[in-house]
Amino acid sequence: MLSRDGSPLATQLSDALTPAGGTLAAGFLLSSIRARRLKTPSPIFVALSAGCGVFRFLNYQKRNSKLAAVVASVVFYRLCSKTHRQLVLAYGCIEVILQFYWDHRFLPVVAEDLVALLTTMRAGYAYLVHADWFPPSTLKMLDFQASIPRADLIKFRSILHTCELTRCEAMHPGQACAPFLVKGTANILRRSVDIFVPLQAISIVTALISKKTVAWTKLVGQFARSAIFLTVSYMAPIASSCVFPQRNHKLVALFASTIPYAALYIEPEKRRTSLLRALACWSLLTFMSQIQEWKVWKRVSHLPWTWIATTTYAACMARILERPETQNQLMTRYLYGRRIMRQEKVTTSTRTDEMKKLSE
Repeated sequence: MLSRDGSPLATQLSDALTPAGGTLAAGFLLSSIRARRLKTPSPIFVALSAGCGVFRFLNYQKRNSKLAAVVASVVFYRLCSKTHRQLVLAYGCIEVILQFYWDHRFLPVVAEDLVALLTTMRAGYAYLVHADWFPPSTLKMLDFQASIPRADLIKFRSILHTCELTRCEAMHPGQACAPFLVKGTANILRRSVDIFVPLQAISIVTALISKKTVAWTKLVGQFARSAIFLTVSYMAPIASSCVFPQRNHKLVALFASTIPYAALYIEPEKRRTSLLRALACWSLLTFMSQIQEWKVWKRVSHLPWTWIATTTYAACMARILERPETQNQLMTRYLYGRRIMRQEKVTTSTRTDEMKKLSE
């Protein structure tokens, strides 16, 4: 049996099933390692497997099929857990907004910086004062990076509203500020090693597999900058909490939320852009949660929001995948496969040569 373009249907199925099966295997392995026993993959791996498989199958004949993007997005979104649905919907919305903006860039640089600052402040202030607006998995990740006992963080957030204790009594009870800050800095630096060394190891392995030269100096520099960024982003706001008078807690939290924006400039531009994307997604997530606390939400809560969100996400992904070259290379290769990536590379090279000839 042949597909419409004359290629065997078996090849089309193989192109779809290979990444789908690999994703399930990776999910099964990770779940089993975490549980220390055989365990089925988590919903996100099942969703990724099904979504990628459907996309590869439908997109095999046409490189940028909107049908493939829409159907695969619906399958992926519906299989995700509620928490992951919020995350991927926020990602889709932010990416479409950014694509539109970069196509019609109309703000001066100062205004762009102001928007980035306000976005960072929104995420930072919500993390300190309204942590319940974050999805549990995201909050758990951010607290893990802080390297501070979870009970102390919960107590600290509660006193920002009640003012029953000073901020220092809540954050580091029975310990002076200076030793706490020194110990906290050392803990976050160690946490940076736990987070960034595996990421750099993946980059090294990928480079070796691709037979590329490993730029060791660049990798060390990237690790150092990321470690410093993470440390400053957490410890500088905490230090300001200790330094400022122990009153007007929310005002101090608002000031502390501006510090991570300044820390972003420690990172190189490409990494800084990626971090701002993540901060924008988190800010949008907190806004989604905040809306649900408004009285007006009760009047419209009966609407089929799950399907509205599904349709919105599918539309966003169809728009995003019109230009896959603007997305993360690893994600693009996962979705499209080497065959289409090679075709795209050849097409891009041909277009470049044609443009050069025309210019001559």
